[in-house]
Amino acid sequence: MSWLRSLPAPVRIAGAIASVVATASAVLSWDALVWAAGELHIDRQLTWLFPLVVDGTIGVATVAAFALRGGGRRVRAYVWSMLLAAVGCSVLSNGAHSYDGNTLHALGGTLPSAGLAVTLHLQVVLARHVGKRAERSGARASGEARPRRRPARKSKRVTYEGREMSEQNARKLRARARAFGEESDVA
Repeated sequence: MSWLRSLPAPVRIAGAIASVVATASAVLSWDALVWAAGELHIDRQLTWLFPLVVDGTIGVATVAAFALRGGGRRVRAYVWSMLLAAVGCSVLSNGAHSYDGNTLHALGGTLPSAGLAVTLHLQVVLARHVGKRAERSGARASGEARPRRRPARKSKRVTYEGREMSEQNARKLRARARAFGEESDVA
């Protein structure tokens, strides 16, 4: 648990609060998803598996979205579609569980599953931000220079109409001069 002490206090506090919110959301969502499983005519002895599948998929897809953020476009699209489908299923099931003819009840019922999804996402965003910050400060503390952008390719320098410039810019200016019928001196 020494890694926990190495985190800044705001991250530890947010993590503790997120754990409480996620637990409360999961318990409330569990009830609605077990009800939804019953409504889908899943055997009563197996309805407890439905929340594990739905909310578990949300957790796994959130972690996968974080871990694969540098992956290919198709991989990211797949992960995000699974995440959105699981969140949609959870929100829909929670809303349907609370619906009694009053739309406000149905909307209120969606809050536990939406809260769980938002809490997981905010934790990932916080971890990513703190991780980048730690990398930057760690590099500076160890004396390493910040990674710099790759320098632009050095192009051949030429003189055009008395000014030094890249060969590419000189070509553009020559083409413009030809287009307008102007003569130019190129050295």
